[in-house]
Amino acid sequence: MILETEHPAYGSFRSIGDPLPFGRISGDQLTPPPLLGQDTGAVLAQLGYSEAEIAGFVEAGSRRRGSLDGQNTEPKDDR
Repeated sequence: MILETEHPAYGSFRSIGDPLPFGRISGDQLTPPPLLGQDTGAVLAQLGYSEAEIAGFVEAGSRRRGSLDGQNTEPKDDR
């Protein structure tokens, strides 16, 4: 099963779907994969870090800003 998915930064791409249906999630309910660093701020906040601490991680270079979290608009090629 091949699924066509729309990614907000990279456009349309094809991926392999699950050949066996599990649960109630259909292929059209799937979301594209996050960009590198996109969810890091939310994860750090759930772990108890403050906004100031997370901003400090970005300034120190130990946390990459995600392209879709409102801080960067262009995807970054890390190769």
